[in-house]
Amino acid sequence: MKYQIQGTADNNILIIEGELTIAHAAEFKNALIQSLENVAEVTLDLANVADVDHSCLQLLCALHKSTIDSGKSVDLRGGFPEVFEQVVKDSGFICQGGCGADCSESCFWINKVMSHE
Repeated sequence: MKYQIQGTADNNILIIEGELTIAHAAEFKNALIQSLENVAEVTLDLANVADVDHSCLQLLCALHKSTIDSGKSVDLRGGFPEVFEQVVKDSGFICQGGCGADCSESCFWINKVMSHE
């Protein structure tokens, strides 16, 4: 996994390339935490992710909940790459509504957000 953070005063863009698997979960978590520092918005660019597993889906859920709790926001640039679709379905993450913390239904896994549904 490689990552880069590009930032402005209000928004950081976290660009991820390679594998988002358990072997890279700690590094991915640190990149997510770093990207949230000192900004109100984080935009994820996952277009060049080659593989993903359940552990990193959980980290994305934790990121989303964290931004809700802190009054920050997280968005996706261009949606999820196709590699996410099957993993999200197989892991049981896809849903019709957000979790209890997500009153605005901005959850990543709601059907309308998945770009390849």
